[in-house]
Amino acid sequence: LTGWHPAVYVIPADLLKDGENELLVRGSDGYIKVLPPFYIDEVPTITSAYGWANLVSFDMVIAATAVMVLVVLLCLLTNWPNEDVRRIRALSLLLGVWTLKNLTYLGFAPFGGWFQSLALNYSVAYALPLAFVLFAVEWTGLLRRYSRWVYIAYGILLLFPIALLIIPERPL
Repeated sequence: LTGWHPAVYVIPADLLKDGENELLVRGSDGYIKVLPPFYIDEVPTITSAYGWANLVSFDMVIAATAVMVLVVLLCLLTNWPNEDVRRIRALSLLLGVWTLKNLTYLGFAPFGGWFQSLALNYSVAYALPLAFVLFAVEWTGLLRRYSRWVYIAYGILLLFPIALLIIPERPL
């Protein structure tokens, strides 16, 4: 759940045989792993593809996260007119949750083991659509009276990973 990260493995040519070649991958924790598609090619071609995949899946996420943090800081530090305050708060919340989503995608888990990290990932994954809904409600002004329910849902999602910190880690 922390996202796909590109990897390059050099397999010596003497291990490859004519016909079908199978890769057997066993996880050290005993859980079933699903691998992304893999390609067999010359080393320069694969390392070039690895560089592009790393750019898209890691470098651009880091850059986008940094820009979102900067925008959130600017939104919070600027003195906005009263009629824009709710909209800017909703925008800040959206970008803040999106930043947290990017950090969980990159494998950042500030506490606990895999179970708590999983709970954090799911909480953030559910919080992001709620942030979009709240942003749309506040920005358009439509259905503003229902925005309280979105905040209540946020409270529940915030309590979920905190409650899981209390539960001891155990495999499912």
